[in-house]
Amino acid sequence: MSRAELAESVCNWLWETTDTQYDLDGHYIAKMERGAVRWPGAAYRSGLRHVLNVSSDSELGFTQTGPAGSFETDLTQHSTIGLADDLIDAGDESVTMLALAEESKSAISPSNNCTADIERIAQNYLKVPTKPLFDRTKAVRDRAFKLLAGRQPPPPDP
Repeated sequence: MSRAELAESVCNWLWETTDTQYDLDGHYIAKMERGAVRWPGAAYRSGLRHVLNVSSDSELGFTQTGPAGSFETDLTQHSTIGLADDLIDAGDESVTMLALAEESKSAISPSNNCTADIERIAQNYLKVPTKPLFDRTKAVRDRAFKLLAGRQPPPPDP
């Protein structure tokens, strides 16, 4: 299998499993082979494990190292460890705000970029640490509900 074919296979599998388009190509595969990329993103590692039928990143030759060359042990940026209370609170806030939004019978205008922000968050969920992504998601949610709580034009006549 050529580098380009490997990249295409990984992208196809990622598309099938995540409905997200990835731009992996033969040049990036070459960088991984040379060691210029030692720890690709989680999606690429997952796709490579699947396509090459291996069970671990180390079998692919990838090693995750921290700044001092040791294995990274701080998983709090990459998981929901320590976020239980924040997640529950955010869920409760969302339910409360959703009730208000349903009463307003209005929609958020596409011109306020909420849709684009949500699409960007969805595309990055496998690529960025969880905590900052969660914070960004809450900020978009809060902005959307702030727009809904403001003045709303009357609904169009049917």
